[in-house]
Amino acid sequence: MTIDLWYVVLLQVRSTMGKKLDLTPRKKARIETVLTETTMNQVEIAAKYGVSQASVSRIRRSLACGEGNDGHRVGKCGRKPKSTARDDRILVSMIKRNRKLNSRQLAGMWQASGVDVHDSTVRRRLLKAGLGAHRPTRKQHLNPSMIQKRFEWAKQHLHMTTGDWKKVIFSDEAIFHVMNDRTQYVRRTSSESLHPDCISTSVKHPTSVMVWSAICAKGVGRLHIVSGMMNQHKYKEVLEKKMLPALRGWFPDGNCTFMHDGAPCHMAKSVAKFLKDSGIGVLSWPGNSPDQNPIENLWKIVKDRISKRRPATKTALIEALIDVWHRDPEIASMCPKLVESMPRRVKQLHTNKGRHTRY
Repeated sequence: MTIDLWYVVLLQVRSTMGKKLDLTPRKKARIETVLTETTMNQVEIAAKYGVSQASVSRIRRSLACGEGNDGHRVGKCGRKPKSTARDDRILVSMIKRNRKLNSRQLAGMWQASGVDVHDSTVRRRLLKAGLGAHRPTRKQHLNPSMIQKRFEWAKQHLHMTTGDWKKVIFSDEAIFHVMNDRTQYVRRTSSESLHPDCISTSVKHPTSVMVWSAICAKGVGRLHIVSGMMNQHKYKEVLEKKMLPALRGWFPDGNCTFMHDGAPCHMAKSVAKFLKDSGIGVLSWPGNSPDQNPIENLWKIVKDRISKRRPATKTALIEALIDVWHRDPEIASMCPKLVESMPRRVKQLHTNKGRHTRY
């Protein structure tokens, strides 16, 4: 080869220096054949197959050591990730400092630290770290005083067994709305935004109904439709006409305890006197603790089932309520399981030192 030709080949090789395409097993086999059966040098072979001279040199050394081409790739192939393991840890620490940042905001913050990636890359890295996007869990607000009171209550009731909780009657009010559509997502194309199945309708001032009832390990109590808002006089009437008959049916010997929360109408002196005169023991209850009341879980199940019926009038809503509460066999069968969860609820509240629980 003349000096001029050698110089041209050298320029071609240098122009292709840098990151090379992946050396496939087939290309390696061809280079091995040329090295063993021809007199071409490494520079010429590199230029012919578009690889670096170093790659050809490595293949030559492998042949000299008796290591042939096994047909398998060594290590990972393809483009290197745009972020290192350290960069991924920085991303995770950023989202843990502020859980409400979206992928676009995180991508901007990541780019400021020297990692130039797209929003979709951020989402993939977070999913790989087990940090998927979810709706925030809705819980009651707790200030330090409330947390302390809940913690003290948990310590006082840790000793209660499942058998003890089966002697407790849990009560509460709940509000149900007409046309309460709980659907959150629909699957549709961009042109189906006004399709009837892809619309969530609402009314300006939805009609609502307040109801009261009680449950225990033996089933559900009578459902009472409250006219207007509950006050101490209405509540005392509910206890007399709904709670007392249910209590006598469940516990003829009167060996039970009644639970209600600290709502003003529940704590009225006239209500306390009525319960005392009736010989009914009342369970102490911490404020802002719906997670400890199993009837709250049952209300949620009932609301989900009624929302599927989509009652359009107040009358239809009341009929659906009565039908689900009294005639759905699964509702009554859930009561024992909910009451049996009380020791776990109290234990978790104690473990969390009065803060939110998963219930």
